[in-house]
Amino acid sequence: MTEVDPQDDAHARRANRLVALSLGAVAVAMLGLMIAAGLQVDGVLRDFRQRFLDQGYTELDGRTISVEPPPQKPLLIYAESVTLPEGSHASLAIYGGDAELHGRIEGDVAFLGDSLDLAPGCLITGDLTLDVARHVTLRGQVSGEVKGSAERLYGDPKSDSGT
Repeated sequence: MTEVDPQDDAHARRANRLVALSLGAVAVAMLGLMIAAGLQVDGVLRDFRQRFLDQGYTELDGRTISVEPPPQKPLLIYAESVTLPEGSHASLAIYGGDAELHGRIEGDVAFLGDSLDLAPGCLITGDLTLDVARHVTLRGQVSGEVKGSAERLYGDPKSDSGT
């Protein structure tokens, strides 16, 4: 049987404690970064919402929203999925998830979310502002400017690729 030197055993215990403390510090740091990122995202959403509420937009929220008939006043929409099958007679601000726009939208559209799809035949008479967007498909037209950017932007805002 091999004898264990008590001094080696003490060194091993100290090394194990040091490793455990290091792993604990890394875990706390990662948790802190995750919390900071969550607060930053929450702040972006809160700022977007407040910007349009300050401009007098009416707020509408839910899980899945289909807005019919076309809104007559500026509308702020928060949902996982938004569809405007008949367009809008006023500006829109959409945030949360995915949006599919059809018809004529008289005014500006601001978008903060995952994916935005301008269907063939859709016309935004004002500007399209992409605050944060992952995927944007422009099969319709934007008369004004397209501001901001997206991870993936498909289509030409000046030509309706669906006609």
